[in-house]
Amino acid sequence: WVRNNRPMTSEWYVSFHGGDEKETLNNIHVYSNDGRELRKALNTKSLAVGVTLRELRGFVFGPDQNLYVVNSHYEYSEVLKFKGALNNDGQHDFVGIFVKRDSVSNPGISHPFNAVFDSEGDLYVSSQDTNLVSRYYGPTSKVGNPGTPIASATFPQRVQRNTAGDLYSVEEALVSGPSSSQGSHFCIGWRSLCR
Repeated sequence: WVRNNRPMTSEWYVSFHGGDEKETLNNIHVYSNDGRELRKALNTKSLAVGVTLRELRGFVFGPDQNLYVVNSHYEYSEVLKFKGALNNDGQHDFVGIFVKRDSVSNPGISHPFNAVFDSEGDLYVSSQDTNLVSRYYGPTSKVGNPGTPIASATFPQRVQRNTAGDLYSVEEALVSGPSSSQGSHFCIGWRSLCR
């Protein structure tokens, strides 16, 4: 395998909680299969003015092969877009803010936790403070403006109890795709019980 004229090796991308203390790890860290830290995945020198990495949680490569990173601190509440291709230092360069909280046009995202793309290329983002999963037009959308909310696709949280009486949040959506005319179910969230 070759990427950017360099042989690809097996690597693990790992995010940590982060924070504002000096010793926090506000980046995605790249590790080898044998556990050696290789480098930071995100090129912080490429960030736009005003963009701060803090409490990175979920990240996913999108249908456009770019890297989408959840910047979850409540002050930011956004999904950042980085180039999928690595630069000469083996890092992903910043492209822009793909999804950002707005109290009027996008109030569902607040302290986001994870992100996933469906088979149509739309982005789903779960948020801790709103207990919602919000759906956004994906980067390759031909029907809506990429990164903007899709109306009526924010799902209220369902809550279930397990046999021990613990509460779990279950966010479930019906997603249509080429594999099934009936659609398929999937769950998204940080603690889910899926059927």
